[in-house]
Amino acid sequence: MPKSKGRRPKKKIKSQFQQAIQQKQKIWWTPLRKVLAGIVTLIGIVSAIVPFLPRMTVVSSGVFDVENPYSESFTITNTGLIPLWHLTPGIKFCFIKTKDQEFSANSKCDDLSGLLLLAHGWFDHTLQEDEPYQITLSDTINSGIPNPIASLKTLSDLEGTDLIIVVNYQAWFIPMNRRMGFRFVAEKQYNNKIMWKPRPLDQ
Repeated sequence: MPKSKGRRPKKKIKSQFQQAIQQKQKIWWTPLRKVLAGIVTLIGIVSAIVPFLPRMTVVSSGVFDVENPYSESFTITNTGLIPLWHLTPGIKFCFIKTKDQEFSANSKCDDLSGLLLLAHGWFDHTLQEDEPYQITLSDTINSGIPNPIASLKTLSDLEGTDLIIVVNYQAWFIPMNRRMGFRFVAEKQYNNKIMWKPRPLDQ
């Protein structure tokens, strides 16, 4: 008796079904969709990296002595997830106005280059996540480190200034020194008090 060939059509149907699926996959995986998939992947990678980028804030924290505007303090805070190593802040004065005189300490206040005023206690700190560190403007005056604005000791009452808090640091174990700047402007108010305001570097 000859063998039955009734099952062969099923193989043909199965083969046609597989070809249809493959054809749909080819149609779906167009160059445009490849580009979109690449963009989505890139966004995912960037989103995963961003939380580990070094971040910090610097805010004016007020004066210790209301009669001495040079006692203004600034608080540096690590707002990122990774520690900041070898953190050393400095102050770049761009302009100072006092009751008796005014002068420019630096010609530009839109970049981080130029001479920085430091104090002995400001060198080589480590800030963990959310850890703050505070510096005081008068620290640079009383530090004993030579600087061209040492005459601040004998300056009359402060009426205004334009300065940058420049923070040098190393992002955790990455062996590369980095620098960030935060600009502040102090202006005398109608009540003879000094008000400190943050200002972008490019303004």
